[in-house]
Amino acid sequence: MTENRLTARNSIVIILAAGKGTRMGRTDLAKVCFEIDGQPAINRTINTFKKLGFENFMLVVGSRAEDVMATVSMDTPEAVYIFQEPQLGTGHAAKLASEALQRSDYKGNIIVTLGDKYIEEEAIEMLVDGFVRQQADLALFTIPKGKSGDSSGRVFCDSSGQIMDIIEKPDIACQAIGDEIRTNLKASGIEAKKIRQIINKHLPSEKKQALVVGELLKLLNSSRSIEKEQLKNILEMKKFNIEIGGKKYSAKEAEAKSKGVNPSLYMFKPKAFYKGISMIDNNNAQKEYYLTDVVKHLSSVADESGPKFRIRAVYSQNAHWIQGFNSPDELLSISDYIRRKKLKKDKTRFEAGKPKLKNTQYCTVKVWLEKLEKEDKSLKQWLNTIYGRHEDLHKQKIANLKNVLKCYGKNFGLDDKVCIVRAPGRINLMGRHVDHRGG
Repeated sequence: MTENRLTARNSIVIILAAGKGTRMGRTDLAKVCFEIDGQPAINRTINTFKKLGFENFMLVVGSRAEDVMATVSMDTPEAVYIFQEPQLGTGHAAKLASEALQRSDYKGNIIVTLGDKYIEEEAIEMLVDGFVRQQADLALFTIPKGKSGDSSGRVFCDSSGQIMDIIEKPDIACQAIGDEIRTNLKASGIEAKKIRQIINKHLPSEKKQALVVGELLKLLNSSRSIEKEQLKNILEMKKFNIEIGGKKYSAKEAEAKSKGVNPSLYMFKPKAFYKGISMIDNNNAQKEYYLTDVVKHLSSVADESGPKFRIRAVYSQNAHWIQGFNSPDELLSISDYIRRKKLKKDKTRFEAGKPKLKNTQYCTVKVWLEKLEKEDKSLKQWLNTIYGRHEDLHKQKIANLKNVLKCYGKNFGLDDKVCIVRAPGRINLMGRHVDHRGG
């Protein structure tokens, strides 16, 4: 048995699956039970861990807990559950799991992740390998900043490779608001309208505005112009003054210093997990208990020789290995990614899916337009076969085809290959059968 497989067997996987998923658009289905390419997201995650030798699973459930348990029990009846009520954030969920493990005197390694994720085997293998190789007390899987990580917490390391902190995106936004207000603040003060523009720029969500900068919003409602002295106490608040490793950073500096983001895949030694989770509080912009704060707190535990816990990043350049979803669109995007992967692996299917048409049937938009402009003998014969000898109708059809091709060319390029398909019937966008509806 390899060292990584042995590590997997001596570990427990905690999956936080209590969220409501209000943005998913359905109240009758738990967020983690939405299907990814035909399989409930939570089961897909558990099965991925199982393939790599993990055998022990604990789920923290809350919203529609019965549905989550019923879904998971189909594949993993041995899973253990912790109920979270009220739901006060990922850190609070982790606290409940930590308390349960300590009561059972659990002494193995602990992996923590979220149920609303798509996780590939490579990410887990890389995490375990990095955890073992770096002799870490806490290893954090990290992906590059980019489209898939824009809303994720920013990871900050010192020169030795020790992770110092993870700053959540709303906290970065809060700092950016403070930075821009200071830049625009004059001796006479600043217009309330200007502050509101700054807030909307960095925090478009009204719900998040109320949570993150509620003090500023109250001030805006009191006057058209805000005096400098009125803003002094607010701008001195901790949330408008990010500190990383004891040094203050602007939002711009913080973004530049962060080289990766946190997709929420952690691996702990038990002492680090119990200690770090016990230190989590809700002193942040959204007043929630963040699991990410475990990094900051563990990093602060030190003696004369330095930090007591080794906190290390496991860097991946592939942002697709872990993908989260908060909306149906993001879920569809993950499913499309999986299908594309399957097609690449199955070359036979991939090749079979390519159009096998003659050059006269499948050519570029540019070539089609040239053919229509020529109006040669073959085109006239084609029109006569379909529409009969009606010159005026032929001209109309040619004009229609040109318009469609030009529209396609404008949006996707004249060098794209296309085929022209004639559908002799009407297309019913309502999805009803036309054969008995007068079609």
